[in-house]
Amino acid sequence: MFVSLTDRVHKFYSRSWRERRLFLEATLLSGLMRLLILTVPFRTIVSLFRLAERQPATSAMGFCLNKFCLNNISEISWAVQVASAYTPWKSNCLCQALTAMIMLSRIHIPCTLYLGVAKDTGIDESITAHAWLCSGESFITGDSVHKQYVVISSFSLPSD
Repeated sequence: MFVSLTDRVHKFYSRSWRERRLFLEATLLSGLMRLLILTVPFRTIVSLFRLAERQPATSAMGFCLNKFCLNNISEISWAVQVASAYTPWKSNCLCQALTAMIMLSRIHIPCTLYLGVAKDTGIDESITAHAWLCSGESFITGDSVHKQYVVISSFSLPSD
């Protein structure tokens, strides 16, 4: 279905100021994260953001997810997913997860970045990877296919 630019602009301005701000923040951060992903090794990104490697957790990780946290998680998840659909660059799962992680860290909501792999059963024996972000048991990004992957690593921002 074709949606005109005028319709998109009208839809953007029909959103609350907070949703518009989060969308713009997600778009800008997504561009920066994509640039980092393309130009530096992942271990450098880990060092740059002082990410701490964590053991994959099976529970809510002890996070206090009150109504404030859950509302912010939902809004940031929406903003990152919508922004990613409109970026002229490829906003893949890692880009989305890092973008959301930075946005959540600004408001002191703890989260964990998971990296997983799935072995393709095709002839070429290729390995595919996926990244997703969780806060407690709430998925922020990458939840649609995460069950197809085995967690190989997880990272969290240090608590201040």
